[in-house]
Amino acid sequence: MPPFSAIVDCPLLASHGAHRANLALLWNVPMTGIAAVDVVLHFHGFQPVAQFTLAGKVAVSGLEFADPGKPTNLLRTRPTIGIVPMGRAVDDHRRDFPALASASQVEALLAFALEQLVPQGSARIARRILTAHSGGGAAVEQLLGRGGWVPDEVHLFDALYSDPLSITNWALAHAVERNVAIAAASSPVAAVGHIREGGGAVRAICLRGQTQQHTSDLAHTIASRVAASPTNIAAIVGGYCRAELAPGDVSHEDVPRRYGWQLLADASTDLHPPVQALPLPTSLPIRHAAALLAELEHGYDEVIPIPDGINANLSRARQATMLRAFGTPGNLTDDCSPLTNVALKRRVVTRNVGSFSLTGLAPALDAIERIFVQVRREKPILYSKLGSAGMLCCRRVRPVPGAPKSPNFSNHAWGTAVDLSIGGLLDARGDGKCLRGLAVLAPYFHAEGFYWGAGFSGGHEDSMHFELADETIVDWVGRGIIAKPDPLVAS
Repeated sequence: MPPFSAIVDCPLLASHGAHRANLALLWNVPMTGIAAVDVVLHFHGFQPVAQFTLAGKVAVSGLEFADPGKPTNLLRTRPTIGIVPMGRAVDDHRRDFPALASASQVEALLAFALEQLVPQGSARIARRILTAHSGGGAAVEQLLGRGGWVPDEVHLFDALYSDPLSITNWALAHAVERNVAIAAASSPVAAVGHIREGGGAVRAICLRGQTQQHTSDLAHTIASRVAASPTNIAAIVGGYCRAELAPGDVSHEDVPRRYGWQLLADASTDLHPPVQALPLPTSLPIRHAAALLAELEHGYDEVIPIPDGINANLSRARQATMLRAFGTPGNLTDDCSPLTNVALKRRVVTRNVGSFSLTGLAPALDAIERIFVQVRREKPILYSKLGSAGMLCCRRVRPVPGAPKSPNFSNHAWGTAVDLSIGGLLDARGDGKCLRGLAVLAPYFHAEGFYWGAGFSGGHEDSMHFELADETIVDWVGRGIIAKPDPLVAS
């Protein structure tokens, strides 16, 4: 066990069914006077209820800061707090973590842990590490799939029983790409230190059997991206980003105990007992190998001419159509102002749609969520680069330079339009060009009935803008997806 440990009562985990002794904390050095601390959040696996104890799960978590055979020889010297929450019993065997399914919930738990150990909350979190054993891998997939919370490292111990789509997307964007960028800007010697301090890591170890296929998918997706880098960079990044097979004499319960402390000491280390590269899977998901490398060939932030043939059979939503469908949204202002249309306000929602949240008309957000699910599956690198410049904004159409103010509301005023960024970049308006990533996105939005602003005429061209088309609004009103406005409340 680590030099310091405690099991405490955490009210944030009350929904897991145990109000007392439901959170284990482990730390490697006294926390007095610490300015920065690393945190390791661990999701434990399943176990029959009659046999389950939190202390037992801590014992097999791999949260050790020294070689268990030499416990006094501290290998992880950075101030670190290990956090093991008790999962909720779903049935007699399975456990989940509903109180830790979002970024805000996880950050609240980390803050609670710091409050227990660091006086007056004086320390900031330097690095966030997420680990999981066995069935705890499902909680990692769920958390990363919701977006918003981005750990620096993920360590998985025989934990991938299902398709690790969200884990793969996170690994590509926040471990591999992050480290490639750091290594490209540094000398080989400096790159190692820079990645250790500010880079990412994804390490997965599996056994032969149930978890091997999905771990192999992850391994080869990562390896394909690493191999696309210059040789000197690939050699560095590959150490921090890999998934491997443990030898046959290591048991399922032993995987985190054997390897967890080694990864906490150095996330790029070659493990002992030695692990081996996973054999190439016989069938790979669409994101792997050729599909992934083809996606990497084109920079999504490259500026290209707007493609021909866009917006087929769709037209921009006319002001008259919007007013008939929803009524006047609010005041016609130059900048965003509050909605005054009570009926419209009732239909507006805020949702997390990936790595960001949007506020807009509920059925429009339903469509955007469907789009992003498909993009995440088919274009994981593009999905990882998506951002937003907003959706709901009650204001007039922005004029082009030198033009008078528009008498019309922007379709953002009804929450039916969204502006998207690629890798943090906003597309320039009115130049007749677009970011490549927006051109790749356009067919997905077209299939859901969105008009692409790249089709706006002249200086109004706005390629980052997607809005529900006129035909879609009319169709949705006709089918009752959009209720007709009540004249008493829509004004």
